[in-house]
Amino acid sequence: MQYSFLTPKAIPQPEAEAEPEKTEAETEIQLEKPDFEPASFDESEQGKEAKPEDKSEAKAEDKSEDKSDDKAEDKSEDASDKDFEDEDSEQSAAEEEEEDEDEPNTIKAEKIEPAEGAEDAPAEEQPICGWLIPSAHTGEEIFTARFDGEVQQCDAYTLVCMICATEMSPSFSQEALKAQAIAAYSYLKYHNVNGLIPSVLVKHRVHEATIAAVDAVFGQCVYYNDQVAQTVYTASSAGTTASAVNVWGGNVPYLVSVETPIDELYDPNWGIEVEFTAGEMKTLIEKYCGITLSDTPENWIRIDSYHDGRYVDDMTIDGQVTIKGQRFREGLMHYALKSWAFDVSYDAESGIFKFTTYGYGHGVGLSQNGANILGRQGYTYDQILATYFPNTVIK
Repeated sequence: MQYSFLTPKAIPQPEAEAEPEKTEAETEIQLEKPDFEPASFDESEQGKEAKPEDKSEAKAEDKSEDKSDDKAEDKSEDASDKDFEDEDSEQSAAEEEEEDEDEPNTIKAEKIEPAEGAEDAPAEEQPICGWLIPSAHTGEEIFTARFDGEVQQCDAYTLVCMICATEMSPSFSQEALKAQAIAAYSYLKYHNVNGLIPSVLVKHRVHEATIAAVDAVFGQCVYYNDQVAQTVYTASSAGTTASAVNVWGGNVPYLVSVETPIDELYDPNWGIEVEFTAGEMKTLIEKYCGITLSDTPENWIRIDSYHDGRYVDDMTIDGQVTIKGQRFREGLMHYALKSWAFDVSYDAESGIFKFTTYGYGHGVGLSQNGANILGRQGYTYDQILATYFPNTVIK
């Protein structure tokens, strides 16, 4: 079967899938990029009007982006071992609703406390403790991560299930959920084998669809040159993914920009508009930049250059200071913009600045909404991972 980004397809509703039988030959899968010719980015589309979008529906469909780790945990100076931080964690942390104890078709992880004196028993006789979801995989491996406000050792299978529960909606395609499960597992393993402790967000109640996806692929890991890969993820990309070097400064060969033209066709976070008054922007800019703006609002914000397609690189503020697009979004705007891929215009008559954003999050690595789109178009989990992490293998 040939796969193509270029032929729009209707996206069917997810159906229950029978788990495919595995053979020994599938224990190591070479991630060869699917056979397609991606459309090149057309800069003439830069100012294109955003498509009408129901933002509440978009937010419901887009479960989250990479809520990764705490940069303070990484003591390494090697860019390839950098503990990448997604500073967008407030997306889920602030919006996460209290888990419904009666939510149907879900299983709740239970926290098992060690019995008195259990620590004195030989290691091989000590019972599994901490958060647990019963499975044939339970107890196979232990990961250390920071979640629920503290550093914990946790059963790897359970932790991957809980991460996937907060990272992706169970309504996403099974192949996308499998890709997310492998990315979460590899992400945790990468940090632990390098002596690092990642920070992750979890949900203790996990849907059956998510558990089925984790069951199908648990233990499979992404490698680059026989080293565990740093498989970061983001909610949505912007017609391209962003390269790690342009986000965190570390040049990682498999975290490079790849073209994803499906975003414009299907992604719920494409073309989201948000408006601010000149007064609001004046307050934000002057506070962050420490300057006094002129009386000409149309000169306040100018985009000078871009990275990796639509991601904003250099900006000039009122001809006085320069700022990077990512810092503008995160520091100056306090994440009020979904992405650092954006356009901006000013209407003098209304005194309104309009921002149009493309994607959601830092844009590096696996696009979760993109994975869902590809899964519904027929891509398998290994082809999805090959798209977003080129030149890697699954073992």
